Amino acid sequence: MDENRRNFSRVKFNSKAYLNFDNSHEQVDLIDISLKGALVSSKHTLEIDSDNPCTFELHLSDSEIVMNISAVIVYKREENLGLKFDNIDLESMIHLRRLVELNVGNPDQIQKELFFLVSPTK
Repeated sequence: MDENRRNFSRVKFNSKAYLNFDNSHEQVDLIDISLKGALVSSKHTLEIDSDNPCTFELHLSDSEIVMNISAVIVYKREENLGLKFDNIDLESMIHLRRLVELNVGNPDQIQKELFFLVSPTK
């Protein structure tokens, strides 16, 4: 199991999501999300390879908030894609943190995850 996966709480969340890559704008279903990445699926196989950069676009329900997060495809199996976030603006990070925090229900856990996220790796 990937070390990052063990250090970040993944939460189920239902909202409109899109992947933007190679001049494509594809709607995807969000399976789960964490501070470090997301697992999405598509109704059809997307023509995108692992290690391909993309932008993950998440529209928060009942609001006009749209998070645009630079990501890399790290996992691909049939219609499922695993995304690793590699660049996120401050406002989107604040929304993402709050989304995860509300769904995990443990602010201390999310604080630890944020510390792990920004700590230099050895």
